[in-house]
Amino acid sequence: MQILFSESRQIDADLSALISECLGSLTRCRTMIDEKINNFSQQSARMRTNLIDRQAQIRHTQLTITLMLDLVNQLNEQNVEHSNELTLALRQLEKKCQDAQNQSETTKMYWNIQQELNEILKLEKQKQQLKQELFDQTLMLENINTVIGKAIIN
Repeated sequence: MQILFSESRQIDADLSALISECLGSLTRCRTMIDEKINNFSQQSARMRTNLIDRQAQIRHTQLTITLMLDLVNQLNEQNVEHSNELTLALRQLEKKCQDAQNQSETTKMYWNIQQELNEILKLEKQKQQLKQELFDQTLMLENINTVIGKAIIN
């Protein structure tokens, strides 16, 4: 009986040791799981903050592009006005040139008017080139604005 009692005590001691080890292991597992949950929560918060910052940057970029498009449109309107003014000035110079030729003014005066006319023609060509470049850039900005708008929707 004493042997059985002794073996029973030994089994109880072994069981207590195993239960203690299991509880210790369970505590360590809980600690690791809690740490992983905290790390995940922190990473999620950082990612959420980064996402919000990027969305704000996209909105600001879109607003900037919209402002740029408005400015480009205003510039186009002013170019049209200046084009009309240049066309009027060109016609007036052509008329002066024709008047000078008809009245047989000196060759020097004709030459000066012709040089001015050539200069205006050069300026008109430059204006047309700039107008085309402006148009191309406007199209590019509108395309970027469309892509950003679609990205925000998605």
